[in-house]
Amino acid sequence: MNAPDWKKELISLLSETELTRDEILSVAIALHREEKAREMIAFLQNRKDPSADEIYQKAGEIAFGKEPCAP
Repeated sequence: MNAPDWKKELISLLSETELTRDEILSVAIALHREEKAREMIAFLQNRKDPSADEIYQKAGEIAFGKEPCAP
C-alpha cells in the first residue's frame, strides 16, 4: 500500500527541518487528514527554516485549533 502524495510531501518537507524522525512522525500523525496536512505543507513551503517550536505550534493550531489567550 502506497502513501498518498500529500503524505509523502509532508514527510519530505518535515525531513528538511531540524526535527528528529520521531518528531516528524508525531507531526504526521497529528495531521493525518489531507486538508490538515496540506495546511502544514503550505506553512512549510512559505517559511524559511522554521524552528521545531514553530512547527509544533503550527501543527497544534492546525490539529486542534487556536486557543484564545487567557485574559
